Amino acid sequence: MAENTKESTDLPARPGEGPRLESWKEIAAYLKRDVRTVQRWEKLENLPVYRHVHHKLGTVYAYIPELDAWWRNGHERLEVLAASAKSDTAQRPAVSMDASNRRAGTARHSSTLISRRYASVLAILVAGVGSALFFNHAKPTQRAAMPRQPSRVVALTTLPGAELAPSFSPDGKQLAFAWTGPEGNRLDVYVKTLATEKIRRLTFHPGRAVFPAWSPDGRDIAFLRLSESDSGIFLVPADGGMEQRLAALEWNPEYLLESLSWSGNGDLLAYPERFHGGASYRVVLFAVTGHKRRVLTTPPVGWFDISPIFSPDGQTVAFYRCIHADCRIHTVSLRGEEPRPLHLDFKVVDGELAWDHTGKTIIAPIRRGNAHELWRFPVAEGKADLLYSSPSDHLFGLAIAPDGKSLVFGAMHIGEHIWRSELPRGGRHAAPAEPFITSSRGEEFPQVSPDEKRIAFQSIRSGNWDVWLCDSDARNPVQLTNTPDGNSLYPRWSPDSREIVYDTRRQGHSKIFIIKAGGGTAERVDTEDLDAEMPSFSPDGLEIYFAGKRDRNWQIWKIPRGGGASSQITQDGGYAPAASPDNKWVYYTKSYASPGVWRVSVNGGTEELVIPELEGRFYADWAVTANGIYFLNTKVKSAPAIHFFDFKTRKINPILALETAESWADGLAVSGNGHWLLYPRPEPMQSDLMLLEDLKE
Repeated sequence: MAENTKESTDLPARPGEGPRLESWKEIAAYLKRDVRTVQRWEKLENLPVYRHVHHKLGTVYAYIPELDAWWRNGHERLEVLAASAKSDTAQRPAVSMDASNRRAGTARHSSTLISRRYASVLAILVAGVGSALFFNHAKPTQRAAMPRQPSRVVALTTLPGAELAPSFSPDGKQLAFAWTGPEGNRLDVYVKTLATEKIRRLTFHPGRAVFPAWSPDGRDIAFLRLSESDSGIFLVPADGGMEQRLAALEWNPEYLLESLSWSGNGDLLAYPERFHGGASYRVVLFAVTGHKRRVLTTPPVGWFDISPIFSPDGQTVAFYRCIHADCRIHTVSLRGEEPRPLHLDFKVVDGELAWDHTGKTIIAPIRRGNAHELWRFPVAEGKADLLYSSPSDHLFGLAIAPDGKSLVFGAMHIGEHIWRSELPRGGRHAAPAEPFITSSRGEEFPQVSPDEKRIAFQSIRSGNWDVWLCDSDARNPVQLTNTPDGNSLYPRWSPDSREIVYDTRRQGHSKIFIIKAGGGTAERVDTEDLDAEMPSFSPDGLEIYFAGKRDRNWQIWKIPRGGGASSQITQDGGYAPAASPDNKWVYYTKSYASPGVWRVSVNGGTEELVIPELEGRFYADWAVTANGIYFLNTKVKSAPAIHFFDFKTRKINPILALETAESWADGLAVSGNGHWLLYPRPEPMQSDLMLLEDLKE
């Protein structure tokens, strides 16, 4: 039951724009084939063709840049093979658009590239990408090199909990890293002598101490401390001693998006910094002497510049520039020139970069389908080299030995299950929660169908985020969408339980689709030039509410289910809309940067804050019912809990206590009869440090 929503992995920087062909006939003429042939290609070979939701099924359109990219990314090779077999001299269509192809082209308005959620670090760490990625560099026609003989990989640490972010001492004899400790409840900086099993603890503060970075002179270790009261860049002597705070930083609960890197001369530290109210990250340089800071990169709103790492000569910084979970490695000179992408296509990444000791290559952990791989990219011309592949562990954090002969990385396992809890009723307390929808991967955003027969949810068990269905007892899971080159997220049911609306995010753009609960071809909802996310049906099924973005800000919009113009409802920001059962109000949050659940009339007007207690990073963790709103409340003194806001009394009552909500996000659902509740819960993070030997060219 694969969804028919294809896009190429070799599209231009802004896919879905440019000249558009408006019928099967025009598409066939452009490809120089008959209509029946291109319809077969669309069905069997993923030709990127779209259908209007509000038109009959046969009404289609396609973007010329996407057709060209589809041809380049594999079909041309198939055509050549077929031609060789049949001695056929058929020619391929031109990649560039000539005058004969322009008659159908109508340029779309360009839209600002936007960001996916990031309320959970899983957005970057576990989002999927298709196995058809080619690592282009320097010339678009170059392909990745075949993997060389595998290097030997051995476990360097096997401590309980999670060991993260390794950093070699300048002499290569010791390794600093962050560890959750024997109790598994905090992160501190430790040092291991590589010749022995001896481990020393360097930090003892209650806040997290992460991303240690050994100074070039070997005397100190810089690290990030992240806590609500005392976040900053710190130094601690490598042999142990008093800590020194170099700079105060804003507290960031999504600590796995942070990092720290020394320049070769020890004068500067590079780190990513949130700005635009948390909607973006930029690379900042900090002078160790003088304590002055300098912004090195300024990406567009919604983009993340993360994982900066200095080149060995200290003159260049490499980093990821990401939108949603799609990233490209860039390099930027300290002189402040425009960042340069190292490769042409977007990739999904696991963790930080590492620059080899020669300065000629950069190593990056890349996701391809179900595989987690280490790739080496040349900074100048050359081919990318596959170094290592793991079928299960995320490869988070890299450190290359000073002699360049070995590499240490974190092998991290991340799991997230959907739990079920009986709700209190009739004077009874809530029953203990139990795991309900589980796998070895991630399960999120459960949604119970109105007839209570099935549950829709998003899962990464197939290698990328897709929409899945199961019965109300969690049996018979079925994959509903197949998005090998992106992510399909946030499914919501139609009132008759027959359809599901969701958003798909590819190459920095987001679009809305509807698919039958029984499977089949997905239909795109035409939101014109808006990026569109987190859709939901109105209670009567006649309209679709969604978060839309044209320029800088997300707003709540609605569009008729049968097609038509979109209309804006909010003016002061909005995300994750859900209509009240009586269809009088639209409840919504304001994405990562702003707290609270808000509401506005379905026709627009005054925007009212209803529940200020919901943290902005948990913008999807609430559910509207006829009587009130269930939501995640982390502002409780004792422990985080799921609370209920009663519409009649305007009071908030506790429902279910939670052990933790630190990285929990992405969904909350209540059955229609109000008897049970579903929510995602991440498992404790596990990670070991692995040593990859024989790291030679």
